[in-house]
Amino acid sequence: MTDEDYQYASGLQKRKKTVTDFDHHKLQLAAIFADGAVLQSSKPIPIFGWSQPEGIVHIELTPTNAHRVTGPISTTCKVDDSGKWLGVLPPCQPGGPYSLSVRTKNECVNLQNLMIGEVWMCSGQSNMALDLVDSADGATVVAGSQDPLMRFYQVPQTGRIDKQAEAHARWNCCDPKTSGQMSAVAYYFAHKLRKNLSPKTAVGIIDCYIGGTSIAVWLDQETLQSCPEGQGYLDRFSKTVSGHTDEELEAQAESWQSSFDSWNNRVSKLRQAYPEISDEEINSACGQCPWPPPITRHSKYRPTGAFASMLERIAPYAIAGILWYQGEEDGPFSSTYQTLLGLLIDRWRSLWRLPDNMLNASDGVAQTKLPFFVVQLPQWSPSQGENDMVTDSDWPRIRKAQWATSQTRSDVYIICLIDCGEEHNLHPKDKRTPGERSAVHVLHRVYGQHALPINGPSPLTPSQIDPVHLSLPMVYAAGMHFSAKMPGLPHAEIAHTTDFSEAGKSGFEVAGRDGHFYPVAAKIMLSSRKISCHPLEHLHQAVGRQDDCRIIILSLNNVRNPRWIRYAWHGWGPAPLMNDAGLPAPPFFKAISRDDK
Repeated sequence: MTDEDYQYASGLQKRKKTVTDFDHHKLQLAAIFADGAVLQSSKPIPIFGWSQPEGIVHIELTPTNAHRVTGPISTTCKVDDSGKWLGVLPPCQPGGPYSLSVRTKNECVNLQNLMIGEVWMCSGQSNMALDLVDSADGATVVAGSQDPLMRFYQVPQTGRIDKQAEAHARWNCCDPKTSGQMSAVAYYFAHKLRKNLSPKTAVGIIDCYIGGTSIAVWLDQETLQSCPEGQGYLDRFSKTVSGHTDEELEAQAESWQSSFDSWNNRVSKLRQAYPEISDEEINSACGQCPWPPPITRHSKYRPTGAFASMLERIAPYAIAGILWYQGEEDGPFSSTYQTLLGLLIDRWRSLWRLPDNMLNASDGVAQTKLPFFVVQLPQWSPSQGENDMVTDSDWPRIRKAQWATSQTRSDVYIICLIDCGEEHNLHPKDKRTPGERSAVHVLHRVYGQHALPINGPSPLTPSQIDPVHLSLPMVYAAGMHFSAKMPGLPHAEIAHTTDFSEAGKSGFEVAGRDGHFYPVAAKIMLSSRKISCHPLEHLHQAVGRQDDCRIIILSLNNVRNPRWIRYAWHGWGPAPLMNDAGLPAPPFFKAISRDDK
């Protein structure tokens, strides 16, 4: 990769050191600070922007309600040599409204109708980006979405800093005029938080996503260059753009955009005329979606494309945590995903970390443990000819990487969606399930609502009990059953449950020494012995109760000398195991305990 291509990848090309994105002789706040903003409660509140170098900035946050019981809080900070300034207000309890005054010797900026509440950033690619109005029951939900204490800010989607787009970005209160364009997953997530937290607690969502982006888009050049997995993305980008002028690449992008817009217009007309039309019927009538787009040196889809132009524009705005739904675009490079996801979490946490001299000791610890909630990929299989680069093993590897990252990083949690998805639709319309399930995890983990169930049936160590049977202890298994209505299984007209599932429908497979997996039948049994109920997710889960434990007996059929067992290990296929909380067993892959080791 040439030095020039590296500069393009990192967004540095043609930017002089003495020329910046703002006029530093003018007092400005980062664009995310706007009327109606929600500021994070119970944490230090960083306020930041640009002004005349070496000047002094005064910041004051004042309650404006008639029954206020506290006065204003304030701080001052100095503008650095580059024109940047950062001041930190002390933590505040939920409430409002507030006004924010930021002033220098000669200028003043005032913001109104700010609330102190809970702020979450929702990030990722197209399944996070799918609008509420385009999701299942979207029109009905939008019509009833009025809530002045549920607000969202959409970071402009761009591969280069766009001052004009930032000037038009704003905090919106959810209502029928605005919420339709909000992320559907984020809407259901925020709505659930609003229902379960104090009625007066505002919830703010920062929508920060771009459909069709790989994980490399959300990392900086230095991080990508630090490992072979990241370097591969940079090298592929360099190979794509090398030998082409900017004019040639931009012409390709404009041609694609025209085709893409035309395809979307045809699809929109079909959906309006035939609301129940399937994706297969749309593809038959309109052809496959023209994807992916061509990559240019300034594309938001290039490696590092969103890091400087989106993430660095909003960090370190105080947030409670991050909801991350991404990975679909990285299927062809699934073997690299675990490394890059871990690096992304580390890098983002460092981006949001405030200078130590602005925090006391307890605040510093909190900054290093910004909670990450990772939405595990649901079920999906490409239709014929849709994506020849994705194999049936790629999505299981992405899911495994997501889970494994939660085991090697503190305060990283997985939301399992193996019971969700549409076979040949990369963008399933049900966004209520991922949004609300994510919120339940957050309510349990972050807000201490431990009565809310978050765990599906989870496996312990399997063992062979006779030549033709395996025993698999399960925890969080109260009411465990095989559901007939699951992705990957023929949908029964009337949903029913059972304690037995035949080979090919149970989701279980077993392999011997040759590593070839065979589907096996499964039978759920009550546990007749004491089980040490330490679940699969041992780093983050509580110990299961004895009455939550069950045994699954697996019939080996023709598998001799079994060595490994796996469950729901496919892009699309059977995953019917549920508990009485309606939560699915996660995909897993485990070695079988043997006495002849």
